[in-house]
Amino acid sequence: MVHFRRNDTRGFECPLTPVDLNAP
Repeated sequence: MVHFRRNDTRGFECPLTPVDLNAP
């Protein structure tokens, strides 16, 4: 699985990425 990417807020790789939105 791909880790949450801060640059990619789209989260196309992982639809379930709540941390992505909260990531600084």
